[in-house]
Amino acid sequence: MSTVMHLSDLHFGTESPPVLAALTRQLAELSPDVVVISGDLTQRARRREFRAARRFIDAVDAAGSVVVLVPGNHDIPLFNPLARFLWPFRRYRSIIGGTAVDMKRVNDLQFITVNSVRRERHASGYITAERRRQVVEQVRRRGEGQLSIVVTHHPLGTTSLGEEERVHQGDVRTCRALHDAGVNLVMSGHVHRPFLLDASEQLLSGEKQSDRPLWILNAGTAVSHRVRDNYPNSFNLLNFRQSDDGWLMDLERWDYASAESGFEVNMKRQVALS
Repeated sequence: MSTVMHLSDLHFGTESPPVLAALTRQLAELSPDVVVISGDLTQRARRREFRAARRFIDAVDAAGSVVVLVPGNHDIPLFNPLARFLWPFRRYRSIIGGTAVDMKRVNDLQFITVNSVRRERHASGYITAERRRQVVEQVRRRGEGQLSIVVTHHPLGTTSLGEEERVHQGDVRTCRALHDAGVNLVMSGHVHRPFLLDASEQLLSGEKQSDRPLWILNAGTAVSHRVRDNYPNSFNLLNFRQSDDGWLMDLERWDYASAESGFEVNMKRQVALS
């Protein structure tokens, strides 16, 4: 069994010190095999914010967890149009790491990271056709019995079952390509709202019926005071295990409780991934 902590939207520069301290304690107590950070490490892509994010990543790495991460739209300049157009990821790459499609294997889990940020867009993003092709190539390199997980910043498709009109056509094509390649789970963030949905119910319907789900798991903001829609700071804790019928994911959502000055489990769910 592998344990994964799913964080998103850290937004260093707007972090709440008590929440960050509580998250640090939970990391030590839970000791996950993998920590996934699905973008927006910083608030305004400033050097000091990236350095704070780097210290956090180094601490997670030193504790023995494998770090899997992608940039978010807040990790490129907002108020410098020239830098945003010519060198959008210069600071991210120099302090955090690369932005190309990449893959890490941890036990029987295959994590493929893909950058969904578009320099010409302030907030919204999508996965380009070329990056979609590269992700599919990586997925097809998985070993026998491995579980394929894609990590991106922007949620693919809708963020709830009532928002179909917001679907970007690139998301539809991406979901279909990932599903056809055998991806089981997509992890994302961006909207500061946790949710879990089966993309095959929306994005694969009409063209063909599927007997296999494509789950999209979104994480809220882990430590920023920029919470939305009355959702508190939160993270997802996942336990992956194989059964006779395929892969199972035990999902817990941990919410920050200010009265307790710590995170506590608010939701539990078991999900069949295959």
